[in-house]
Amino acid sequence: MPESRVDAPAPDRKVRQGTGTCVVLDELVERVVDLTYDNADGSELFIGLSSTYQDEVFDTAGALVGTATGTVEVVHVRPSDGHVFGRVRDRHRFTDGTVRLTGLFDMNEQMAVGKEIPLFATGLDGRYEGMEGVYWLTVAGSGPRLSDNHYTARMLLYRL
Repeated sequence: MPESRVDAPAPDRKVRQGTGTCVVLDELVERVVDLTYDNADGSELFIGLSSTYQDEVFDTAGALVGTATGTVEVVHVRPSDGHVFGRVRDRHRFTDGTVRLTGLFDMNEQMAVGKEIPLFATGLDGRYEGMEGVYWLTVAGSGPRLSDNHYTARMLLYRL
């Protein structure tokens, strides 16, 4: 799995150097393998609509490095423009530990190809236990078939 270890901040950044450990996973590819709408057919977005998904996570060489299971629930529709906001709750199980992802995102804006969805990441076990950070998910492709839905991803976790 492509990885960087950062022991000190870049010299041009105004960041106080800590004593913790930072782990960065780059160039991941995430593919949807199962998507189920729990209370509708998914053709229309409304408050309370929820879906459950299962993804597979690969490194740049195409090796399977993890799986993801999660839910997305529509929690708000902004009256001014009709944008729909979803809440993500997810567990990514990598070969070396588990990370919980949570967050809110604008489904109209951020589900377009090339848009990034930042999610809070919390390490639950394995090498990630006790770490916190961000998992950035970027829509790389979507289409009428489930296999068309895929993302690029990167993760930064930090332990104090």
